[in-house]
Amino acid sequence: VSLVCGMSQNIKVVVRVRPSQGDRCIECDRANKTLVLPRVRQQYIFDDVCDDKVTQVEVYQIIEPLINSFLDGYNATIFAYGQTGSGKTHTMGTANTEHNDDAGILPRVLHHLFPLLEKREQEGGSGVEMAVSFLEIYNEELVDLLSDSTAIRVVEDPRTKAIALLGATEERVGSAQEAFAYLEQGSYNRRVASTSMNATSSRSHAIFTLSLVQRGSSDIEEAKSSKFHFVDLAGSERAKRTQATGARMREGCNINAGLLALSHVISALTSDHVTHVPYRDSKLTRLLQDSLGGNSSTVMIACVSGSDDDFAETRNTLQYASRARNIKNTPVVNKAGTLEQKHAALLRQNEQLLRQVEMLQSGSESQLVQDLQAEVAEWKQRCLAEKERANRIVEAQFDAAAEQVVAAGEKFAVVHTPRSAARVKPEVAEPAPEVEPSSDARGAAQASESARKSMLHEMMEGLEPQLDELETSGLDIEHDPRLVELLEQTAAVHQQHTAARSSAACADRDIASYQTMLLGSQQQLTQTEEAASSVEARIVDMQAQLESEKHERQKLQSQLEAAQTATGKVPAPLKKALAERDRRIEQIEMQNRKLQMEKDRLAKLQQTSRNAINDLEAQLQRARAEKVKFQKAQREQEQRHKATLQKRDEFIAAMRKRDNDLSRQSQRESREKKALQRKKESLEARVQMLLALSKRRNSARSYMGAKSAQTVAAAQEMLKQKLRQYRELHVHCYELHEKKDTLTCDVGRLQAAAAAADETESEDACVCGSPCMRPRLAAARQALAAAE
Repeated sequence: VSLVCGMSQNIKVVVRVRPSQGDRCIECDRANKTLVLPRVRQQYIFDDVCDDKVTQVEVYQIIEPLINSFLDGYNATIFAYGQTGSGKTHTMGTANTEHNDDAGILPRVLHHLFPLLEKREQEGGSGVEMAVSFLEIYNEELVDLLSDSTAIRVVEDPRTKAIALLGATEERVGSAQEAFAYLEQGSYNRRVASTSMNATSSRSHAIFTLSLVQRGSSDIEEAKSSKFHFVDLAGSERAKRTQATGARMREGCNINAGLLALSHVISALTSDHVTHVPYRDSKLTRLLQDSLGGNSSTVMIACVSGSDDDFAETRNTLQYASRARNIKNTPVVNKAGTLEQKHAALLRQNEQLLRQVEMLQSGSESQLVQDLQAEVAEWKQRCLAEKERANRIVEAQFDAAAEQVVAAGEKFAVVHTPRSAARVKPEVAEPAPEVEPSSDARGAAQASESARKSMLHEMMEGLEPQLDELETSGLDIEHDPRLVELLEQTAAVHQQHTAARSSAACADRDIASYQTMLLGSQQQLTQTEEAASSVEARIVDMQAQLESEKHERQKLQSQLEAAQTATGKVPAPLKKALAERDRRIEQIEMQNRKLQMEKDRLAKLQQTSRNAINDLEAQLQRARAEKVKFQKAQREQEQRHKATLQKRDEFIAAMRKRDNDLSRQSQRESREKKALQRKKESLEARVQMLLALSKRRNSARSYMGAKSAQTVAAAQEMLKQKLRQYRELHVHCYELHEKKDTLTCDVGRLQAAAAAADETESEDACVCGSPCMRPRLAAARQALAAAE
């Protein structure tokens, strides 16, 4: 598999026929790479055909060139397709992890890949990193066979459109033994079940991926990354033949759904009218997006059964593979430059620019540089004067606005904004007359303004200011006649350089196109020569067979004549055998004539291909001569371009700084103007609010003045009445307190008298000799309780 970066190529399709017993439904011709279905008289042509006698080693030799492409930085994919039990897993080798005579493609690739990596690392001195991952698609769900994780998402890189897997386990490996260990682990975890057609039927699509990163031997050489996918698809099956039920039937339905989506993708890629490719219809087609019509070199191995019982499935597989052979991929080298390499490249570019500036300053044009620096300083002073005048105008306008606000009646203190905050670009600002350029320079600058800006933006990419001594703040060199002249010269040289580069690119495209056409013509010639050789061999066989038949006819004729001479009669069996021999001779002669016609046709086709190859070689030589011519002109234009760039480097740097400073100044002035406007609006709002409050206060005062005369008298009378009631209540409380004190004294005296009466134990007489003491004591106690 010889690859050219960026060139389209068809998918390679290899058909392998599994050994079978009983009647066969297929005929293989490996020499002509054809397969024939005699029952329906259909013939298929593929890139290679492997009958049931082809060994595993011969199958591996077919795909072995993909290893070199993988090591060169190209993506590669091998996927096996076919009905259940047709030998896909046996061919891929995902179940057999030992390297023996029966090993499949994957173990052999791992066994041969790592020695090649070590050899390249020793020869080139570059480091390599290899990682493996193993996934399966089971019932339209991604499963990581190395960690049993199902949290895997398929994403697409928006920049490169490459498909990536988030959450998938990638294990680094340094030897074939480590890779075999992970292959064995994943194969053990893969789902396998028994059906009526296959005792070890795969119930999921398996994808084993090798990821290789090769670091460059120096900071100039970019790193390369590539991936090698080994896809073992589950076989298509019919429930009637597999007798699957329950979970097995659901698995078969999901397998057939994924393969159907893959068929739709292949049909869309090979159709001239379909514009949308349904990659997103299934997880399988999403993962194979790069392998089908994308950035990958792909080989499809279609496994079929030669048994007559499997005729329908075999025919469908061959039709499937025949369509897939028309898919075109565009493999490119995957570069993965590191940040350190890019940083080193930028440093080298910067050093080169500094050397150019030093050469310019020390050369014959140093006086020109000094003159330009003087003019730059003069323009700077004029621009600063214009800015100061504009600032003064703005300050005067701000002061006038503040006085108007105060005169309108505002009674709050106005905080004056500092000058740095008030330097806002006025809406109407008169330019300073002393800084206006001449009319001729202004007209020339306006005439080339659009072309100059576009040209400067293109030429300033990748350049940095090299003359730090130039103070270019506020620089205005837009109308400098000398700058206009230099820019016109630069634009003219750049246009010539672009034209030369475009011519060289066109020559490269023509050469690539001629090489592609030449390669196609050579391949066609090779195929025609192979077909002619095959036809010649068949003609020789037919001639030998014809001679043999004629010799046998002569024997029969001699026997017939001898029998007729001996008996006088012609024996019927001999006569019938002689007629059958004549018929076979006639058929052979007819086939020989057809082969001769085919040989003549192939000879004419060979001559046509040789003439086309000669014409293409002549055109290729002319294109290469034109390319050399364009490259020479391009080098001359590059030299002129560099010489012109040396003259305008300081102007580009000055204009770039000028643009940055003016942009920052404009942004700052815009912010200050907005802040001033907000303050002004705030002050006006506060004035309006105070005026409204003053009106409300005056109306409230007039309303209260009208009602106060009516309510003051009533309020005073009510207050006097309340005061009289309070004095009467106070006097009554004082009297009650005095009465309480008197009753308390009476109660005390009566209690003392009662106690004295109790001591004398006299019921009718008390201390004073009066018999009414106790009734008086009881009455006093009742009065005291009432007072409390």
